[in-house]
Amino acid sequence: RRVLFRSVHAASRVGVQSYRNKFLLPGDKKTQLEKTWGGLRCLILEEVSMIGADFYNMLLYRSFHGRRTRWHVKEADYDKLRGAFGRMPLVLHLGDFLQKKPIGQSSVSLIENLKEKERLGKLKPDFPPEWNMAMKLFCAVPYCFELQASNRIKEPKLRALMDFIRNPPKKIPDEIRSHWRSIQLAGNEAKLQEHRFQIGHMIGIYWSTVSRWMMMRAKRDASSLQTPLVLVQAADLCKPVMPLADAKKLMNAHNPYETGGMHGMLALHVGMRIRLLEKLDQMNTLVKDSEDAIGRIVPHPDDAARLENATGTVYLTKLPIGIWVRMDKYDGAPFVKRLHDHDISLQSADTRKLVFIEPFAAESAFTFRKVSVQRTGFPISHAQVVTSTACQGRTMPDGVLIDCGRQPPTGKNNDKGKDDDDWWLDLYVMLSRATRLEDLLLIRAPDLEFFAKGPPKTLCQQLAKFAKRTEACRAEAERIAKELGLDGFLRAE
Repeated sequence: RRVLFRSVHAASRVGVQSYRNKFLLPGDKKTQLEKTWGGLRCLILEEVSMIGADFYNMLLYRSFHGRRTRWHVKEADYDKLRGAFGRMPLVLHLGDFLQKKPIGQSSVSLIENLKEKERLGKLKPDFPPEWNMAMKLFCAVPYCFELQASNRIKEPKLRALMDFIRNPPKKIPDEIRSHWRSIQLAGNEAKLQEHRFQIGHMIGIYWSTVSRWMMMRAKRDASSLQTPLVLVQAADLCKPVMPLADAKKLMNAHNPYETGGMHGMLALHVGMRIRLLEKLDQMNTLVKDSEDAIGRIVPHPDDAARLENATGTVYLTKLPIGIWVRMDKYDGAPFVKRLHDHDISLQSADTRKLVFIEPFAAESAFTFRKVSVQRTGFPISHAQVVTSTACQGRTMPDGVLIDCGRQPPTGKNNDKGKDDDDWWLDLYVMLSRATRLEDLLLIRAPDLEFFAKGPPKTLCQQLAKFAKRTEACRAEAERIAKELGLDGFLRAE
């Protein structure tokens, strides 16, 4: 059977654009959509809390066009249960809405209360009706089940803390206060020198935090591994020519997704774990956020002497020819036989996972200080220094250092309550990545009273509607199981 793993955009065969239906007609992509969607029997949407109404409608509409002929679907039914996703037989939505919301100025959560948003003046007057219908469809999903066990957090202390954060009692238990105090970073914390934190993850809410930490971490790890720290600068073509002062600012811009999907300056070393910021080979698991370790950096011939036998920090004057990375989840290297013929000691078990990442030209230009910039570089970032958005859905078994700090509210439209809600979600995501309480260390954490208020109220009100349906679904599932003689498999409460 055919199993496909796709991002929302790749599955819809669209790039970054307007997500209104009139711009989502298949055009010359119709054949590709039919090939992608026509034969599918099951659709699984992972981390659905991060799929906004715009993207959800995009999937509905594009999958409809990919299946309409084969499965006789009417356009009027594409956003109804009877025709959703082109009459897909089975659709599973997986996710936790107490985690990060969709990213993007136009993205709205699938369970957002639009009336409340409108009352607060935060709903655009031209909010597309098709997005509204997509939200109604999602909220009308007939079967809802809650997974009540966690495979990630098995240690009692951390589980107790996370249970408190999700559903705090009126009074904060002394045990929870003790747990919270134990993970605050105070001064020169000796725990930071422990191996689990030296090899573990570092998480911050903002790229401004993460980008600084990446440079610090790479420098420290390169020194520890006694290997050169290699500085790789992206190549930018600017129209008009950018002033030198602005060019320096651009090299240090924090968020790579605002600069062509690449960092202006990369600090790399052999042994460093990197993650892909763009897909390289979607059909062979080299998708965005795939990660593993650098095996070798192949310099441009003009820099070969500079890197050979180097120690300390090496600044390359030109983009490297490429970077060799060993990817554990990849086994499609096309040069396995050739390497073995060259040297019989190079066995396929070792070489089939090798990936050579070449310099990458951004698909489109970006604008920085009114100058158009076309960037060429490497679409990679440090895998163990990440933002709260990038860490969602991941398990981090070693030490986790978290910067909980948030930027202060700015502007009349930046409501403080909304900021508190977003901060709660960021903190919840970051705290729930570890598997043990003792593996957490926090910087600039709020007082525990912040969590005593509970999750965002508007979100809880929306989730309460699903909770009622969950109870009804559970009762119905138990009834059917007993009728079929499968009640012995039901878990005892």
